[in-house]
Amino acid sequence: MLSILVMGWLKGLYLVLVVLDKIPTVITVDSEAIKKIVSCGHSWSEQEIIIVNPDSLQECLENEVDEILVSGGSIIQGYWNQPELTQKTFEATLRGKGDKKILRTEDLGFLNNGDM
Repeated sequence: MLSILVMGWLKGLYLVLVVLDKIPTVITVDSEAIKKIVSCGHSWSEQEIIIVNPDSLQECLENEVDEILVSGGSIIQGYWNQPELTQKTFEATLRGKGDKKILRTEDLGFLNNGDM
């Protein structure tokens, strides 16, 4: 298991504590190589955000980047008079989610502590 915690910044370098298999190591990373990301927030009310492998529709682990799926009351039922496209886009089903219909966004993202 890999955990990363940014510890500080010094002369264009980030000091990063990396914990791999419970062995902590401090490394330096050029600040140009660091990617800064911003959260889009978390789901509200009965909305649900799920990240899945697009081929297997298997739910991903936290921090894994893959396809964003959403479900909830504000998701429309489908495309007008386009049943095939509606089924492909709006009717994904996942193991463990019952017969709930889920929208496939075809966008990529990940979840971290409930934030996307």
